[in-house]
Amino acid sequence: MLNVTQAGVRYYINAIQQAILVHNTILSNNQLIILLLSLQIFCFSSNQEMASAQVVLNDQLQKGTSGTLNNQTVETMHLIRAHSWDGRFAGVIPQIISSDGGVARFTHLKGNQGSKAAMVYAFTTATGVPVAAILGWSAPADFNPSTSPNKVFGAVGPKPAIDNMTWDQIQELVDKAGSSIVIEDGICMHATILNNPAAEMADLLANFSMCPKP
Repeated sequence: MLNVTQAGVRYYINAIQQAILVHNTILSNNQLIILLLSLQIFCFSSNQEMASAQVVLNDQLQKGTSGTLNNQTVETMHLIRAHSWDGRFAGVIPQIISSDGGVARFTHLKGNQGSKAAMVYAFTTATGVPVAAILGWSAPADFNPSTSPNKVFGAVGPKPAIDNMTWDQIQELVDKAGSSIVIEDGICMHATILNNPAAEMADLLANFSMCPKP
């Protein structure tokens, strides 16, 4: 019998869902349910084991946020501003994300209460309109899916409108956010944030692409 904690199983379940979200993989609900149930049944033979492992799942230390940004648009993305409410960026923040599959990665280390920050990137739509995208997140140091969950916020709009948003306004939206976002309005933005218990980090993955024409 494979010895796997439920925290580990939940991480891989979330990773599967994240891959489906970000890479637009087509998988029916029935297929996903069968896959997840098979994984859980294989790893756990009794309710007692699952209850014991649940304690591990519900109390996780997070040392920061590990981010991956994927630019599938036809335009290069340029960082125009970034801000940390809690914690700090480790190293250089990605300044440019090349088009057609460019990938950028960053690490944001926790502060007093966790990792909480936002970045704004600018680029151009297929029709030549300047736009900007906000990506903000909150990853509490004492992660708990019920009482202190991870959150990710995103917005895409005309660059002047995004430029006029203050950090206080963006922080308020981050505080109200959930663990994933899907925006499909000219520029598609899919993002999700999940707890990685093995690395003691929050994994943030965001994908930007040109929305298909209706």
